[in-house]
Amino acid sequence: MYTDAIVNATGYVNYSPPIDYLGIAGTNVVIGELHTISNDGSTTQCYIKPTYSPFYSSGVIINSAANGIITGTLLLNIDYVFVFPFISASRATGATIYGAIQFINPNYSGQVIIKYQSLGGNWVSNAISSVALINSNVVTTNYAINTLASQVTWEQVAGYTSQFPIVSTPWDKADVTNMDAVNQAVSVLRSGIVSNVLSLNLTAEIAHLANFSNPHSDTSTSVGLNLVANLPPATNNQAADNTNNSVYISAAQLVNLYSTFEFQATTTQAGTGILNVGTTLGDDTDTTKILTAAGLVTMLANPLNNFGGVVNRVQGTAMITPWALPSSWHWRGVQYSNLSTFITAIAAYVGVSTLEYNSSTGQVWFPPYAAIPSLVTSA
Repeated sequence: MYTDAIVNATGYVNYSPPIDYLGIAGTNVVIGELHTISNDGSTTQCYIKPTYSPFYSSGVIINSAANGIITGTLLLNIDYVFVFPFISASRATGATIYGAIQFINPNYSGQVIIKYQSLGGNWVSNAISSVALINSNVVTTNYAINTLASQVTWEQVAGYTSQFPIVSTPWDKADVTNMDAVNQAVSVLRSGIVSNVLSLNLTAEIAHLANFSNPHSDTSTSVGLNLVANLPPATNNQAADNTNNSVYISAAQLVNLYSTFEFQATTTQAGTGILNVGTTLGDDTDTTKILTAAGLVTMLANPLNNFGGVVNRVQGTAMITPWALPSSWHWRGVQYSNLSTFITAIAAYVGVSTLEYNSSTGQVWFPPYAAIPSLVTSA
């Protein structure tokens, strides 16, 4: 069993506060009541009874303490709960009234300093004492069933010989059972609003709302239009014209153009292209053809062409210079002693996995879009 040694605050020793049916009387505020809690090991429950309980739950403050000095603040429903509800008093006053405070941690021990509002009157002076409450058969029996004592009422443990009276309070039944007061307040508010609105001369305001001739003298700069070009939206044909910089295109037009874009040859300059025209990559079936820019576009669009079969890829080419390589040569500051490691280094430099190499001509072919390096070597 936890035992509770109570030391009343200064000014409250042997004091019986008057009855306070509203829970607002300054005479019933108890401040600085010190409780020292220790465990004798005979139960798993821990609670305290304020000296002047029963008490109102509103405004209760519980602080932890050491040597009578506050060290922290305990939290409702985390550190403690109110227990032994005084049901008849709560119903009569419209407030919640309890008989004791239970700690959620059953092993709680030490000092607490509490502040609370006592109900007062004979309900305090005739209430059960702390020691009697702790050892009450009603309490200990119910503790065996309930983890918290909130299911045991104050009426069960206090031993009162009289019933709690009907209390005259600032509210009456009509106030809580109909909307008369609310309706009256809304009516007064509505009347005030209507009266004030009707008294206004809204001619100028209405005229302002109907004025579309820029009454605030806004400019393109004041609304931020100076930050964008004054261009019209593009038609689909204009959007497809990559030389037109006088229109804006929409996101939908951009997506459509991207999905249907075809490379267009703008010149037809003759040149020589080294092509692989075999049916298998790496087959060394190479040929030289005269290829115009327009012909290149045609070839990319149609793999079946007049270059000797299926075109696997269009290749760029570079010649190893000098081709008559000595037994040891340098390229980009690195020495090479055989052609195999040299070709591997070139492939790594341009970022491809393999290169085609014509061992009879010294030509190295590169895949499309690869940046062809200089293959000039030195002894």
